[in-house]
Amino acid sequence: MFLLIKQTQDGERKQLTQLRDVLKASLQSEQKEDVQAKQSAGYSLHQLQGNKAHGTECSGFLYKKSEGLRKVWQKRKCSVKNGFLTISHGTANRPPAKLNLLTCQVKRNPDEKKSFDLFSHDRTYHFQAEDEAECQVWVSVLQNSKEEALNKAFKGDQDEGENNIVQELTRAIVGEVKRMSGNDGCCDCGAQGPTWLSTNLGVLICIECSGIHREMGVHYSRIQSLDLDVLGTSELLLAKNVGNANFNEIMEADLSAQDVTKPDPTSDMQMRKDYITAKYTEKRFARRLCADAASRLRALYEAVRTRDILALMQIYAEGVDLREAITQPNEHVR
Repeated sequence: MFLLIKQTQDGERKQLTQLRDVLKASLQSEQKEDVQAKQSAGYSLHQLQGNKAHGTECSGFLYKKSEGLRKVWQKRKCSVKNGFLTISHGTANRPPAKLNLLTCQVKRNPDEKKSFDLFSHDRTYHFQAEDEAECQVWVSVLQNSKEEALNKAFKGDQDEGENNIVQELTRAIVGEVKRMSGNDGCCDCGAQGPTWLSTNLGVLICIECSGIHREMGVHYSRIQSLDLDVLGTSELLLAKNVGNANFNEIMEADLSAQDVTKPDPTSDMQMRKDYITAKYTEKRFARRLCADAASRLRALYEAVRTRDILALMQIYAEGVDLREAITQPNEHVR
């Protein structure tokens, strides 16, 4: 009896293992296809222009391919207006998805004439129209609406309010920056909910530490408020690619070895000042990985060539002035 139960359990376990492997393989294949699609599409603000005759607004129904293992086409009401694509959900009580077209790339599907893909920063959307002509209309309107929003952003003549696409994009980036690893606490003392950004270092700090950053000067740290200042998307790029955790992993790599006590939210201003000055102006707590000036030059050149922002941050921690002209190893200044 017990032997029969054990054999049954072993059989079920084997079937579950096989099912898990099939699901895993399917998901990996799906992720690989999305990555390849994004790589082939690339991203450029200056993508091909749409047919201007179709305008910048459109509303109607499209078929959207669902995510997950079951790839099915679902009919969804969609609309394009003011630089956004709005996609309704199948469930009436769920709010529609709203995609900022400035962060998206649209591309016709070469294998299916009535289909097109929309690449956002975190997902690929697959759409299908009723026929090729309708597909061309939607693609043109999406491209035209994106171009219109981009032109308005450059001219700075957008209306205030919910239709300001650049303000909404900025708010979205600020939200992502706040959610990054380590950004829930001040980069220097750990105080919760920091709202001050060093735009040239890409880290968040509290109001107390921000005063010391200002005293150091803008050549060390340029401070702006996430809540009070009007930040441009370019000022948030470094923060989106660095963050407190990555920054401190480099700038405080040797902290424990030096037996230094890091300030906490209750520390007085003198302790904060001593620590912040040592961390940023002397770079005292960073670990030196390059043996000499020549190796630092090679590392700097390679970091720039490969566009590795964290490798560049390590070079900064080694005392290299990033404002100086970059030279290739064994070559003249360029």
